[in-house]
Formats: sequence, C-alpha cells, structure tokens
Amino acid sequence: MKTFINGIQKIEIGVPGLNGALPAVWTTIQDISEGSVVHTTNKVTKTSIKAEDKYAAVLILYVPGDADSINFSLLQLSIDNAQKFIPCVYDPLTSKITVTSKRLPIPLAVRLTTQPQFGVIGQFTYRNTTATFGLKNNFTKNAVVELDISADILPWNMIDGTEVVWEEQILNADGTVIDGTLPTVNAGADAVLSEAVAAFAALVGTDAAAGTKTITSILWSVKSGPAGGVFATPNALASHFTPVAGAPGYGVYILTLTVQDSSGFTASDDVQITVTA
Repeated sequence: MKTFINGIQKIEIGVPGLNGALPAVWTTIQDISEGSVVHTTNKVTKTSIKAEDKYAAVLILYVPGDADSINFSLLQLSIDNAQKFIPCVYDPLTSKITVTSKRLPIPLAVRLTTQPQFGVIGQFTYRNTTATFGLKNNFTKNAVVELDISADILPWNMIDGTEVVWEEQILNADGTVIDGTLPTVNAGADAVLSEAVAAFAALVGTDAAAGTKTITSILWSVKSGPAGGVFATPNALASHFTPVAGAPGYGVYILTLTVQDSSGFTASDDVQITVTA
C-alpha cells in the first residue's frame, strides 16, 4: 500500500485529556500559512570518552536533546485565533484584545491531516504539547503579519506504560479506518515432478482476505530455478507450471504465489518443485 505524505489538508487542536486521552472536541484551524507546518526532531547527542593512550572509546554517553516540536503559522491575527493561542483579555464591546504579560505555555493537542494521495490520507496526532506564540514577519507596508505557534511535543503513557510522543495513522481518503491485517496465502505442498511421468506440475493455492476486504490480485512467479518455465494461468490460484523439456529444465524451482487485498496489502508464499528426468 502506497502511503506518501502529500501536503497538509487541515490542522485541528483541542484540550488534552488526562494521561494522553484524546480531546473531547477537535477545532479546525483556518488560514494556515503555506509551508509553515514543520515537525522538528531534535537528535540525541553522542559523547565519547577515551583514554589518553587509546583511540577507541571506553565509554559512550547519549544525551537526550530538547523536546521535538511542531510549528505552524496562521495568516490572521483574528480575535478567534488570539483567544485560542495568546494569553489575553478580550473586550467584546470594543473588539479589543489586551495581551497579558504572563505568557505561560498553553496545553494543546494537535492533529494534522494530509491531502489524499493514492486513495489514502495520513493523520499525525500529538496528544500532549505545550504551545507558545510569536509574531512572524515585520509590520511593513506589504508583509502579512502571521501568528506563529511553536508547540513542544511532550510524552504520554500508553496503557502498558510505554512512553510515547506522537502517532501516525493511515486512513482511507474519506477518513475511515483501514484494516491493516494482511491477507493469508498458501502456495500448496512441495512436490517432485518426474518428466517421464508428467510434463507439468499442478499448483493449487489458497488465499483469504481479512474482515470485509476481498482479494483483488493473484500472481504466480518464479523466484529461482532454471529459466524458461511457464505458468498456464499465472493469475489463478489453480494453475500448471511447465518447465523446459529435457535436461535444461531439471532442477529445483521455488515458485511464489502473491495476493493483494482491496486495501493494497500483499502476502506471499513459496512452494518448491523439483524436476527430474
């Protein structure tokens, strides 16, 4: 299944739940600045300690870097955006926003959804971040002043106690969940073909798709063995494999049966056919 990431379709934010729980309500953010969405991964720093007369390290230390971050900018310094991201006091009678001096980070859950590509979308969820704001671009005659949001990605714990920081999920283009269970396939039992008895090997494969999915593609192929053999029906579970006649066709063949389901997931199985005189 192809899962290329192809641009941002939307950004949603919400109030983080306890212990990494998803927000009860997601709010879509409007007017995202083109090219402003950036996930920054801060690498671990490696430090080596060596003895004076040695070239090889006797101890290697790995120091965690700063928290990863997700950044994006908004094209509108609107009242709605200000109330979401800026510590402020809003007076509805005068439509005035007064920014407070106490600029504490805002707890925020962030979800990014990508543009559809090959029938799927990617969804990246940051359940636990602390966001701060700034202004991007100068107050000049032509520049658009943007509201710049920088959110440090903090960890949360899964049920088994594993500490995690973000999630990626591949969905159908309409947002429905993709069953990623692979199809099952069996190429049948290994066999020995005596050319004096039969000119071809009978192949009987089986397959099954998970859940409500269906098998959409079947293909027999030669993985290894002498050249020149052919399949009678390479796109059917039941087929015949005919090696080249005579000594050039003697040997061990590994034949592969590959199936693909309606979600694009594939599975393969091999069968060994030994051809003798």
